[in-house]
Amino acid sequence: MEKIKITFILIICGMLILPIGIVHAFEIVEILTTSDIVDGEHQGEKIHFEPGESVYVYVHTCGHCSNCRMTVDLSYVLRDPSNQILEEHLYRCPGHEDGGGHVAYYYFDLPLSALPGMYTVEITMYDRNYNTKEARKLFFYVDYYTANDYVEEADLYFLNENYGEAKNSYEKAKEEYERFAAQSEIDYCREKIEECDKYILAEKHYSEGISCIGQEDYKNAVYYFMKAKDLYEVLGDNPSVEMCDYQIEDNRGIRLFFKQIFEIPSVANVSILIWIVCAYFFCQGLRKGRREFIIILAALAGIFSFILNIMFYFFYF
Repeated sequence: MEKIKITFILIICGMLILPIGIVHAFEIVEILTTSDIVDGEHQGEKIHFEPGESVYVYVHTCGHCSNCRMTVDLSYVLRDPSNQILEEHLYRCPGHEDGGGHVAYYYFDLPLSALPGMYTVEITMYDRNYNTKEARKLFFYVDYYTANDYVEEADLYFLNENYGEAKNSYEKAKEEYERFAAQSEIDYCREKIEECDKYILAEKHYSEGISCIGQEDYKNAVYYFMKAKDLYEVLGDNPSVEMCDYQIEDNRGIRLFFKQIFEIPSVANVSILIWIVCAYFFCQGLRKGRREFIIILAALAGIFSFILNIMFYFFYF
């Protein structure tokens, strides 16, 4: 993409009066900051930078006098958000004759370790002929704008429960922060990536549980729902924990318990049924005492069968 220069302009004027009574003027016409950026068109003032970028400062000076030569020095001082001097430079402008002007420029390379915040460029003009000076300040801002955009994008994906896309954006942000050694931001992205991984795995287990229900494999359905629940508990996602609890109870509940009793063939059920039928016909020719004894045995066998079914149910699930 084409590199363009975006300009921020500050007009500064200063007036000097010569002792001989003729009005002479010397002024800083404009101060410009520019940066080479990759962009398709002019977007406006470039006053936001990332660590590692270059900040160019241009000062256009203009002298207005008759039959005189004016010489100035320009001082550039870069201060960080804590007001510490990061860099300073003195520029000697050539003389200006009869209203001649000059453009002086200097650029600061922001270190990759530059802290986010507002930076200040102090520009001071020294007039060596008349021992006067004028100072102005220019402000710009530094932050991890590209990485921050990725985080904002990832947070939106995360909020919408699109954990795969959220993870991808957090990983891109982490790579950007690593360029600047921004440790706290790196740690944040790493934690969010791990969180996304847990959510992705939990959703996978939950889907596997649903699939097992469709295949009437209730034992494995409960197994996968419990694994999903464990992950949601680690994440502190209480609504998802409750959702898993519902599925676990539903697949281990009374409905499936009776399903096992009435739909799954059981050797005990068949045996007891045969025993009860035989006992009924056998007891017809017995005396009253013996007939009651056989009936009691059949009842006990039925209870035993019921207990076997309960044991089978819990073993199966």
